[in-house]
Amino acid sequence: MNNDTIKCANLPKVSIIVPVYNAESTLNACVMSIIGQSYKNIECILIENGLSDKCRSICSKYAVMYKSVKVRISSQKGVSEARNLGLKIATGNIIGFCDADDYIEKTAIETIVAEFQRNSNIIGVIGAFYVFYTSLSGTKKQYMGIKRRDISMRKAMALTIGCGAVMGSVWNKYYRAEVLQDILFDPELAYCEDMHFNIKVMSNIVNGKIALIEKPLYNYKDNELSATHQFQNIFNSDDEMKYIIALKKIMLDCSLDKRIISLLKMKIACFAIDSLVNMQLAHRQKIKLVKELRMNYCYLLINVYKFNWKWNLKRAYQGAKILLKKI
Repeated sequence: MNNDTIKCANLPKVSIIVPVYNAESTLNACVMSIIGQSYKNIECILIENGLSDKCRSICSKYAVMYKSVKVRISSQKGVSEARNLGLKIATGNIIGFCDADDYIEKTAIETIVAEFQRNSNIIGVIGAFYVFYTSLSGTKKQYMGIKRRDISMRKAMALTIGCGAVMGSVWNKYYRAEVLQDILFDPELAYCEDMHFNIKVMSNIVNGKIALIEKPLYNYKDNELSATHQFQNIFNSDDEMKYIIALKKIMLDCSLDKRIISLLKMKIACFAIDSLVNMQLAHRQKIKLVKELRMNYCYLLINVYKFNWKWNLKRAYQGAKILLKKI
């Protein structure tokens, strides 16, 4: 056993779970960013669940080349099923996630582990990130971060719901493995499944802190041309918005106080307003969104200054106009 192996054995192992679906063009950059970390005790778990490109053979190649790479084939489709399989086979002390079309900074895991080692009460770490916005006009890069500090679970839930620099995503969040026991992603959710998972984890923890890091650790590619941004995909067969369905399920599945529930209802109002103002909707979709807005508009007013207050003031004005107008 060489010195590097001994050093790794004495350090926490970090498992990074990567769902792989139609990511042939970006997978190499993603995987190399993980196995090329300055911190070496890493387990890269690739869960392949799509057959329309060469991802399966690429994943198998990495598993042969690198001992730190595990590959599994998911018989169930969807990102939640892939992540759940990754959680079941992960052996790390710390668990994180990465999307196959994104990549992490070279010292990201080293930075994350240092935060966990700094304080045993830290059960989760949220890192800053860069967003690459791609549209027909090109690509632009934006830093998304928040002031470095340790926060309570309640504050972490509030930021996850309402703060754009934290978001509901899992790819900028790392947890101690023990707090993820028996917690899985909900495969029935097509949108906001990340937020549902994060709030379920955080609401389950009585004591402990979340560390915020203002150093960017992740590179997220937001492609406006992707399926996620296609309007026709965000409503179910009953013309209910999938984002709103997920937010309601968070309230149903998690033990939350009135403040966090108020923020979730504010979020419902925001989704309704943004959709009614910016989308070409069917009549039945409009009716349902106006109903959601009517039930939750007061929570937007209550929380209007909590996060992104300029946008929320604009939303409050737009929402009032919608409610005063007959559809």
